[in-house]
Amino acid sequence: MMTNFYVKGIISTFLIIIVLICFINQAEAQSSAPDTSSADSEKVRLEKVLFDYDNRKVKLFREKFCRNQDLVNRKKTYHRICPDFNRNYLKFFLSLFLIVSLGALTRTLLRVFEVNIPYTVILMIFGLMIGFISWNSTACTMWSMYTRIARTPPKIILFVFLPVLIYESAFAMKAHVFYKSSLSIMILAFPGMVMCTFIIAFVCHQFFYAYKWSFTVSSLYGSIISATDPVAVVAILKEIGTSEMLSIMIEGESLLNDGSAILLYEIFMKIVAPEEGEHVTAGKIVSTFCQIAIGGPVLGWVVARLSIFFLSRIFNDAAVEVSITLVAAYLTYYIGEAFLGVSGVMAVVALGIVMSAERTCISPEVQGLVHHFWEMLGYLGNTVLFVMVGIVISETAINNVTLEDGYYLIFLYFALNISRFLMIIVLSPILSHVGYGLSWQNMLVMTWGGLRGAVGICLALEVFKNREICDQTEVGPKFLLQTAGIVLLTLIVNGTTTKLLLDTLKLTELSIGKIQDMGNAVRQIQGAQQRTMGVMKHDRLLADCNFEIVEGYTSIENPYLKLKVKAKKSPLEKDLVASPSLLVDAPENRIAICPDCDGEVETEPTLEEYREMTEEARLRLLKAMKVSCWRQYEQGVLTEEAVQILVDYIENCEDKHFKTFHADDLKKNWAVRGVVAWMRNKLLPFTVGQLTTDDAQTEPDSKCRKRFYCIVTNDWFDGIVHVLILLNMIFIIWETVDIVTEHRFTYQEIIGFLVTNIVFTFLLTLEFLLKVIAFGCGGYWSSKWNVMDAIVLIISIIEICLSITYLAQSKKEAEFQTAQADTEFLKFLRFVRVLRIIRILRLFRPLIPRFMNYLNARVNQVLFFGYDVAKGSATAIDDVMKFLPQMIENQKVYNRFKTVLEDQRLILLLEMGKSHIYLLSL
Repeated sequence: MMTNFYVKGIISTFLIIIVLICFINQAEAQSSAPDTSSADSEKVRLEKVLFDYDNRKVKLFREKFCRNQDLVNRKKTYHRICPDFNRNYLKFFLSLFLIVSLGALTRTLLRVFEVNIPYTVILMIFGLMIGFISWNSTACTMWSMYTRIARTPPKIILFVFLPVLIYESAFAMKAHVFYKSSLSIMILAFPGMVMCTFIIAFVCHQFFYAYKWSFTVSSLYGSIISATDPVAVVAILKEIGTSEMLSIMIEGESLLNDGSAILLYEIFMKIVAPEEGEHVTAGKIVSTFCQIAIGGPVLGWVVARLSIFFLSRIFNDAAVEVSITLVAAYLTYYIGEAFLGVSGVMAVVALGIVMSAERTCISPEVQGLVHHFWEMLGYLGNTVLFVMVGIVISETAINNVTLEDGYYLIFLYFALNISRFLMIIVLSPILSHVGYGLSWQNMLVMTWGGLRGAVGICLALEVFKNREICDQTEVGPKFLLQTAGIVLLTLIVNGTTTKLLLDTLKLTELSIGKIQDMGNAVRQIQGAQQRTMGVMKHDRLLADCNFEIVEGYTSIENPYLKLKVKAKKSPLEKDLVASPSLLVDAPENRIAICPDCDGEVETEPTLEEYREMTEEARLRLLKAMKVSCWRQYEQGVLTEEAVQILVDYIENCEDKHFKTFHADDLKKNWAVRGVVAWMRNKLLPFTVGQLTTDDAQTEPDSKCRKRFYCIVTNDWFDGIVHVLILLNMIFIIWETVDIVTEHRFTYQEIIGFLVTNIVFTFLLTLEFLLKVIAFGCGGYWSSKWNVMDAIVLIISIIEICLSITYLAQSKKEAEFQTAQADTEFLKFLRFVRVLRIIRILRLFRPLIPRFMNYLNARVNQVLFFGYDVAKGSATAIDDVMKFLPQMIENQKVYNRFKTVLEDQRLILLLEMGKSHIYLLSL
């Protein structure tokens, strides 16, 4: 009753608006009728303006802002006339709201009368009817301004509508499904598009005799008509409700093949209508392909990262966050198409997919608003665009149609479907082994779902209005006519029968598990309703209420109650005659009739039914865990990175049959591995505070040793030692470079290096003695730094002894020059000198603690993040287990999943405890 009231109200409002439009048009016609001559003179007065510009009289037919500003700057005088406001412009804007109201009325009527026809198809039919009205000369005058929106240039139509519709579709996709299907989508969008283009080109060139199209012209038309339109496909798929995998395959292909379609269109357009001095070469084709196909996604990714950067720094500001997404979509498309020459559609697709994958950059409280905003924009865009397409087809495309054009159109329609089917068949060996695979049912649906729409119409309009081929009556008009006909046939025939095809192929058939789940959910709601109603009946304030009316208005019915599911017989059921149907009111307690005693026997589900129930329960549990993770994120319990990791993992589990949640798969998020862990373990013995034992850290009791202890533990002592090592390294590096380059040392150089080595060795020996006295032998040798210093000191002493021995054997300078032959003794001496360079490691000793602090911070970050992931997983499991009895009715399936979840919860708690202990040990 209430629904009919609302429908009548909407229809009455719509009729009132139409009557008001008629009155407005009649009043304007009467007011403008009397004096036509004065109107003409006024028009001339308004259009013709004389300017005194550079002492010349220049006649301008309309005012130009820049010319006027130039005259003002030059202080020139001119006569300015202000034209009157044209009220017809209001009709243009009013038509937008009329189209939106028409879409709302259509959508409401389709839902009230349960008509399974996509509302976009109905809107296009309404557009056709409105356009046909304009054929009447009398009606054309009245309707011309209302239908002027359909005469918008095709480029403007694409720039206004495509960013909204493409981004809304890509942003609503599940990123992990798109990523997994990306290879299949690209195979269909690029090689598949090229195959269909040339098949259609061959068909048009061979069979369209009357048009006399060359092969390049036929290829141009093939590039326009072979690409499935993303706007039409997305609108139809949302209405009929296909499976998620199939929907993303068809939708993703239609979104991406626009890049290859535009590439082929531009190439063949330059061949058919070349500009002056322009030649198309193979290198130019390759560069254009890379620019369009690769540049578009790169641009979308860059803009997405910038948008994510800005969105992540804004919290709970809905207006700003929505504005960023809207500006990003339009700027991406505009910059790509107008400035960079890349595919704007592919850029917006990449933008939407990346934003969908990183949707945690949007504030939790704003995410729902952003999604609703884009859904509303998508609805408005589809509504206006499909009405415009219908008006364009009826006003512009369908002109001078002959019977031969109709024959060609029907032939082309079948050729398109066959060519698409052949393309999918040829590519099926590859498509079946990548992504989610491709069954023969999905192949048929993808063939039949190749719809054409606004993008093809706009490209055909560009050819129709191209100046270079405007005089070729068999190209532009026929392109537009055949494209419009194909759009009509695919939307009306394919679009309205796709749901029937899905039902015939049993792709929309509900499984037994889903039907049982619905029955269980309905019973839970009905039980809560009855308990609430019982409490309300005992309320004294509601004693006068008629609860029969209340129950009538609040009755809850099972939507699957009318569905009948055929019971699948198993080998164990051959002795029982199963009941002819299984209603969802008794999802598990199936009743069969015993042939011997004619009694009712309760039967158990078959093995196949158990598998279906287990799979449905698994998917339900994973979805419940995902909901719990998002709830924790909205409450501030989980971080953005943690919820993204958990949701991605759960979605990957959903893609694999009988794959449940396993804590072992998430261990990599809190396991300290890789280079950071290896470096930390290797540098840990060299850190301050772990160099010595506890006894060595204590101050000695002896007063004499205390003085030495205070000296060596002072900061200035370490500073002096490091300065000495730095000065010593200058000579060591100098000598080492000469040794490596096989420089012949003079006698004076050898003496100089020996003296400096003796001096530095003496000072470092003094440091060694002071530390031994201060720390004692045990405390000194417990430090690896001191061990390394002692080794270098021993090497220095050995090098001094060897050098003195070598010089003693060569007493004279001449003997020294001849004794520098490469003897074994000299090689050993050089090797010992080179070993002293390891003393440079001592200079890094002050940096080790700071570097260890950095490594500890990285380890802490990994552990805290892993703890967050594990805690979020354990909380999600707890939330699911609370409602597990309501979610799973079959006791065996319930026990199985309860055991699995409890085991995984214990593993997570154990890992959280290990991480906590490890954190305390840092």
